[in-house]
Order: sequence, then structure tokens, then C-alpha cells
Amino acid sequence: PYEDYWERAAAGPPRDAAARKELARWCEAKGLPLAARREYRCALLADPEDPEARQALGHVKRDGRWVPGP
Repeated sequence: PYEDYWERAAAGPPRDAAARKELARWCEAKGLPLAARREYRCALLADPEDPEARQALGHVKRDGRWVPGP
């Protein structure tokens, strides 16, 4: 599955949060948790406030700011 992942990652737009989250969900479905985390981080480069990516990485919102979870 990692070969497929790297092909998909290279083909996708690097600064498109929606595309990166879609790839992250694909990685999760294929049992590639580290690749999924990488893609959620890439999604945050495009949209630092993206709630799906933040939550997937374990962040929580406190006082209007995203912080690492417990």
C-alpha cells in the first residue's frame, strides 16, 4: 500500500486541504496511520484552522485556539 500512497501523494495538489484530507482518509482505510498523519499535517499547511485535520491529529479547541490534546 505504501507504493500506492506515494504515487497518490505525488499526484495530488500539495496545498489543497480537501485533497490531502481525502488522501489521509484513504490511508486510514488502508492501514497506513503514519501516512494519514502526514497528510493531515499537509492539510493544515493549506488551512491551519481545518477542524477535521486538527481533530484527526488529536488537537482540541480551548479558548478559541487549537492546542495539542491530552
